[in-house]
Amino acid sequence: MNYFGAHIGKLLSLEGIAIDPTFHGQKLGKMALTQMIQHTKAEAVGAITRNPQLARLVGSVCQRIFPNIDAAAPLTKPDRTMMHVAKVYARHVGATLSELPFVTGRYPTEGLYGRDPGVHMPFTEITDHIQNGLIVVGLTERMQNDAA
Repeated sequence: MNYFGAHIGKLLSLEGIAIDPTFHGQKLGKMALTQMIQHTKAEAVGAITRNPQLARLVGSVCQRIFPNIDAAAPLTKPDRTMMHVAKVYARHVGATLSELPFVTGRYPTEGLYGRDPGVHMPFTEITDHIQNGLIVVGLTERMQNDAA
């Protein structure tokens, strides 16, 4: 697929990752996601989440990420390649493009967890609305090299 000069051959859709709490802090999530990217030869990663840790995980293995929840201005409009990846992923998950990077009504009204990690997100669209999610996309090293 070509769009604005960007080729997206493989987009890895990350549905979630679970690590036994006994092993938290040992970077097992980062190792697993890195291996998935290498095995699939993914050029980009996409996820919908309420959990800031998942957003940071994608950022830890990708060269660039949108939105970067730890940036001073996390919703700064991304370049055309990154926006294209976000739109491709949004279409894949049936999200409304005009709401990017947010997805409304994604989760049940009671939420998914007994303790909602979304309260730690830097966006009121997430913290104030338990049904909403955040689309996070990242470009892998493979995509960065192809885009250069």
